[in-house]
Amino acid sequence: MSGERITRRSAGQRPSSEADEAAADSSTTTGDGAGESRVSEVVGRLDWIDRRIIADLQADGRKKFSTIGRELGVAESVVRYRVQRLQNERILQIVGIADPLRIGFDHFALVGLRIRPGMSEAVCAQLATMPETSYVVAVAGAASDAIAEVICRDTRHFAELLNQRIQVIDGVVSTDVFFVTQVYKMAYGWGVPEVAPSDVT
Repeated sequence: MSGERITRRSAGQRPSSEADEAAADSSTTTGDGAGESRVSEVVGRLDWIDRRIIADLQADGRKKFSTIGRELGVAESVVRYRVQRLQNERILQIVGIADPLRIGFDHFALVGLRIRPGMSEAVCAQLATMPETSYVVAVAGAASDAIAEVICRDTRHFAELLNQRIQVIDGVVSTDVFFVTQVYKMAYGWGVPEVAPSDVT
């Protein structure tokens, strides 16, 4: 779906059915094989309906599609189709979020890693496969080259993860551990940019 087609529909022709949406978006669902390279293109063409749906579901992941549709002035089927498309494109994920310290995971820690030059990508990729890691990033301008957020049941579990699986990854030089003692904010609602004037003209 080109940016032009989004602009024309946003300007006043609100989609009235799932069939209309499917026809308009056929170019994004034909399996062109572009994979990851399409993600930035998809994000760049989110229109006002997509943005409002994302914002609503970030605030309340259980909000009914019928309610969202009524508030936006579009059919429930349009909202359902949009959500499915956003999920398929890995832009939107609807999950339940819990404070790990309140559900029996006593060890919540940030692990900073020093990594040999040229190996950050491989190390981070391996960290990301571990079920205990909830957040893995490469960083610059800090004492660490990467940071992993890990959640473990207890001291034994954490020691096994750190000593037998993280520190032995090829490329890891050293680690620094910061235990979380209290969670004051855990938010995953990033919001979405307002629709630019060019999107609705």
